[in-house]
Parts: sequence; C-alpha cells; structure tokens
Amino acid sequence: MTAIISAQGRIAKVGEIRAAGNSEVLEARVAVDNGWGDRRKTDFLSLKIWGPMARTMETRLKVGGQVFFSGEFSTNEWGNEGAKKLDLQVRVNILELIGPRDAAGSDDRRAAGAGSTSPLGRQASGGAAAVTDTYGDDEIPF
Repeated sequence: MTAIISAQGRIAKVGEIRAAGNSEVLEARVAVDNGWGDRRKTDFLSLKIWGPMARTMETRLKVGGQVFFSGEFSTNEWGNEGAKKLDLQVRVNILELIGPRDAAGSDDRRAAGAGSTSPLGRQASGGAAAVTDTYGDDEIPF
C-alpha cells in the first residue's frame, strides 16, 4: 500500500544532485509546521526529487523558500537500540515553488517537471495539473 502526502513547507537544506542507477536524485529537507498556538510544532521531511525534475530544481530551490509538494510517503528508522530515530521521506511527484519572486525578478512559481503550459495556464505533467501564473502584474484578466 502506498501512502501519498501533500503539504506545504519551507526549504531547510538543499543537497547536491547525485547519480542513482540510470537517473539522478536531488535530496532536500523541508520544514512543515503543524498545529497552532502553544501546540504548534515543526516536522522535518526529506524530499527525494528524481529525474529531470531534480536537474530543474537544483538551481531553483533556495533555503527559506516556500514549496508545495506531493508524493509517496515512507519512513526510515535508524540509530542504535537506545536512540532510534525516524526519518520521514517523500518521493516527490509534484513540486511547486510558491514563495515570492527572486531578486532578479524572474517568476519561479511554476510547477517543475516535463510538460507544456496550455493557454489556460495549466501545467501538463503526467495527468496532474498545477495552476501557474501566466499573467504579469499589469495583465490581470479581470
């Protein structure tokens, strides 16, 4: 059985791309806040980004940037008997940058991955559609 998770968080760490068989993988850590007030806590998840999306996101992911992600969720237990630790991992299928525009003024909020943007502003990526910003600040369609 596969568990799917979709969440929003802040990038805490971005690793380097490494070869994994016939593909490439980029690992990143993301901080996800849960709860509110005195019951608020932060969980850290490991994102594993594979294939062409890894190469695309290598330069776009920045520490502190906000992202939306969705993918297959798994756990990895490690450590000795007295101090076992649990690593929460997500094999990313959808990754969207949702933070502000970068200092250069380019808009990196579009979804990553293969596919083309239709005139309606939806990204075609393996059947999943992500809304993208196709209008500039002065071109709002209403």
